[in-house]
Parts: sequence; structure tokens; C-alpha cells
Amino acid sequence: MSDDSFITFRVVDNFLNGYGLRWNPLERVQVYTHPLWLFLLIPIQWVVREISISAYLLSYLCGILFISVYYFTFSKFRNGFGLIAVALGVFFSSRTFIDYNTSGLENSLSFLLLLLFEIKFCCLYLNSKPENVKIDSYKNRIF
Repeated sequence: MSDDSFITFRVVDNFLNGYGLRWNPLERVQVYTHPLWLFLLIPIQWVVREISISAYLLSYLCGILFISVYYFTFSKFRNGFGLIAVALGVFFSSRTFIDYNTSGLENSLSFLLLLLFEIKFCCLYLNSKPENVKIDSYKNRIF
């Protein structure tokens, strides 16, 4: 757990106890910097009732979704399995990638959103070229 994650944990706790999205119950100060992560963490915390387990579950879920989207997207390319193996090897050999994905912070969600944006951008870019007529059928298979 990172110390910055405890700021989010306190805001989630205050929200679930009826005080709103704030640091101190009587002061209206927005202390969270990642609203999507916060709003995804609130229902998990409400069900699980243990904030650290909730953050780990959400981090692992986003990490698994990242790897799944990466795998299923790039497995459609020629030599895609080689690229997947190399990329996953690089991801899992990076201590920074592992630490930030399991720290209780929003990094795993950020990685997932960046990957989805990159896939969408590449599909739009390839589709806008006039010489790529076959891309439409490929894009429809991905999305």
C-alpha cells in the first residue's frame, strides 16, 4: 500500500458513513485526484468492508483486464504471440510496473485506459487512410 492511497481510503470511508466526498466531515475540501478510481472503489468497499482488500481487488481486476485486452488485441496480428510474450516479459520483469499495479493507487486503471485509447486511436488512424480498405473488416473483428 502506498501512503497516497490512504487519502482515497479516508474519502471513501467518509462517503460510506454519510459525510460526503471530503477529508474531514465538517470541511468541504476535495482531496482526491482520481474520481474514476474513487467511484470504482466505493461499491467494492461497500461490499467487501475492508478498504485495503477492496483496493487490491480493484488493482488486480484492472491489471487482469489490461493483460486480457492486450493479449486479445495483439493476438490477431501476424507474429502477435511473439510480441505478446516479449511485452509481458518486459511488463513482469519491471519492478516499477508490478509495484505500481499493486499499490492501491489508480495506476493499473490508468494503464488500462491508455491501452484502450491506443487501440481506438490506431483503429481510427488506420481506417482514415484511403489505401487501407481491408482495415474495416479487421476493425470490426476487434471491436
